[in-house]
Amino acid sequence: MLVFKFGGASVKSAEAVKNIVEILQRYAEEQIVVVVSAMGKTTNALEAIIDYYTSGKSEEMKLAYKALIVSHMEVMDGLFEEKGHKVFAEVEELFSDLADRLAKEPTLNFDFDYDQLICYGELLSTTIIGNYLNSSELSTRWMDIRRSLKTNNTWREAKVDWELSSQLVNENFIFNGERILITQGFLGSTINDQTT
Repeated sequence: MLVFKFGGASVKSAEAVKNIVEILQRYAEEQIVVVVSAMGKTTNALEAIIDYYTSGKSEEMKLAYKALIVSHMEVMDGLFEEKGHKVFAEVEELFSDLADRLAKEPTLNFDFDYDQLICYGELLSTTIIGNYLNSSELSTRWMDIRRSLKTNNTWREAKVDWELSSQLVNENFIFNGERILITQGFLGSTINDQTT
């Protein structure tokens, strides 16, 4: 098994994502785990949204949220000719979930709010790229790393529970006919499934 990690700059555009396909096609006989960061400047954009959210600047937050949607739609438009492809509904659902979280009042714990919101960058990128890999005839299964990587609840600086995480990775990261498992970098969750 091989593990590939693609950072934000390497997945910043449709062309960059297409390059990932070319790289992975070189390893046609291998089982591969692909770990992906948020696309391009998405983490910075989400950090701005979080700052607006926690400081009550709702108009600025809405504008930044809409810009985040546009940037991801541009990448998807460059990857998927069929506008009815299921990726559009999946990404719309993620943005809807993010909007629901932003509609609630912030908690009194900035670091907790940060972890619950910043994760959308990686969730969006892996959803888009996983679908594109499948459409490029690279059999891929999307994996939510939060089901396997367990941490304590020290928000923004969580410590990994290595024993439990190792057990869950061995149970969950099984190839069932697909060649590629795609998952998120920088995320984990508590045993209560709160994102860290």
